[in-house]
Amino acid sequence: MLAVADVNDDGLDDMFIGGAKGQAGKLLIQQPGGRFVSTNERVFDADAGSEDIGAVFFDADGDGHPDLYVVSGGSEFSQMAPALQDRLYLNDGRGNFRKAVGSLPDEDVSGSRVVAADYDGDGDVDLFVGGRVVPWHYGVDPRSLLLRNDGHGHFTDATQRLAPELERVGMVTDAVWRDVDRDGRPDLIVVGEWMPITVFHNAGGGKLVRLKTPGLEKSEGWWNRIVAGDFTGHGRVDFIVGNLGLNTRLHASEAEPLTMYVKDFDGSGVSKQILSVYNHGTSYPIAMRDELIRALPYLKARFPRYADYAGRTVTDIFSPAELAGATFKQAHTLGTALARNNGDGSFTLVPLPLEAQLAPVYGILAQDVDGDGKPDLLLAGNFDGVQPEIGRMSASYGLVLRGDGVGRFTPVPAVQSGFSVPGQARDIQRVRTRRGDLYVVARNNDRALVFRSSPPVPLSLWERGSRGGGLAAGPLGLDDDDSVGGPHAVHRRLGGVLQHLDRLDVVRIDASEGAARAGLHRHVVDHVQGLVAPVERRDPADANGDAAIGGPRHDHAGKAVHQHLLDRPAGRALDLFRRHD
Repeated sequence: MLAVADVNDDGLDDMFIGGAKGQAGKLLIQQPGGRFVSTNERVFDADAGSEDIGAVFFDADGDGHPDLYVVSGGSEFSQMAPALQDRLYLNDGRGNFRKAVGSLPDEDVSGSRVVAADYDGDGDVDLFVGGRVVPWHYGVDPRSLLLRNDGHGHFTDATQRLAPELERVGMVTDAVWRDVDRDGRPDLIVVGEWMPITVFHNAGGGKLVRLKTPGLEKSEGWWNRIVAGDFTGHGRVDFIVGNLGLNTRLHASEAEPLTMYVKDFDGSGVSKQILSVYNHGTSYPIAMRDELIRALPYLKARFPRYADYAGRTVTDIFSPAELAGATFKQAHTLGTALARNNGDGSFTLVPLPLEAQLAPVYGILAQDVDGDGKPDLLLAGNFDGVQPEIGRMSASYGLVLRGDGVGRFTPVPAVQSGFSVPGQARDIQRVRTRRGDLYVVARNNDRALVFRSSPPVPLSLWERGSRGGGLAAGPLGLDDDDSVGGPHAVHRRLGGVLQHLDRLDVVRIDASEGAARAGLHRHVVDHVQGLVAPVERRDPADANGDAAIGGPRHDHAGKAVHQHLLDRPAGRALDLFRRHD
């Protein structure tokens, strides 16, 4: 999770990178030379017990400086856990932050994203905070919050008064404020798992009314991300929405939706989820007999043999009384898509190319990366946290989609774009530097990747697109001068990296010196909530600055691609993080 802003008013973008439970987030201040320095560590270390799920920089107290709101969440906490309380950090204008105690309403929502806008038109910036999940009860709609700013950085919960339909809108994963109907007021568009793309019209005075938007009535999906822009050239607000993709065992359509029943069937205090998918015209549970009986042992007497269970639907397995009171969810579309604004209050969902459907999409950046004046797309994702019978959803290595400005997108092969993202990407952000834009990709349980656009190259080096032209700008490439690593400091040795369990950062080293001392072995790094090597272990580091873990070699498919993309003179010193308190 990334948030970007110029927090110290020096004209350079700075970054906040969120941390997992037990790992503090980091505020990285960009230096004039292009390196990033971790600051305010004592402030964020105090909240390391929370898991950072979303964040936004905005002016909370009206002093003209970007303050920071961080959403707490995750599924590792029980309800009422103090670690689920969101946090607000106020900026003095020089990049020094302090936690604003008592400025937020008390809450224990396991949240997702926060988006900022002056929705009530009173001149200060307010917030929407999406609820992601009810701990131990996946599928039950959590509480989302519409927070109103008093102009001095104190927030109250105005959801019931101004937007009661928003409070339990669903399992929110993302949202965006945009003036969809061009009435001068920001509307709110919300997406989530098992949710339709939902538009809340701003009726004035901050009152948000849920619309029945034509074209989005059956848009329930497993949406992960939404970004806004004029992708069709009509001057209207369109959306790119990241979904589960079309390369999994799960499939859905308007006629044959993916469904889920959620209930604490056995009174254990933990909700069970019964997913079903259509096969030859009938919806069957995904769970096999043994799996279902492990979760609900009382069903063993009902289905003593596999033959007794075979071909059963949810309504065959459970009685009407057992299903009574269950939460019912369904999804009708799983493809990542363009939501095209038709200009008459309706939208049309247009699937993106098949290359964008290989895996779940979590990170989306709409940016003109080829210099032709039309918005392009950077996509990344993957998800490994699924049961074996469903299968890992990790077929994507990132994707650049070249936009033609009228709503069509053409995939650019990775060997041309230079954009290759292995692992589980979760966010993509643009960061301005004096040497041009960086594109930073945050990954789950891994260090961030940094890409910089190369200088323009001759068109002959690019495969010409369908319009007969080539990309105007050079390809993206991994940037080794602006290293972004894990969120903790490091111990440094010449030509190597010493990592231990409470200080987990990555150091970039001098390439030739590292080669001379350690050899350019290319290993996969073991990751547990960051780059973690055994205590006091001194392993060589490769030319990427990754620590080489002892034992058998495990070649990663993305490593060869990354090595091909690296293009720097031998012996060039690479930047590293420094710890500043």
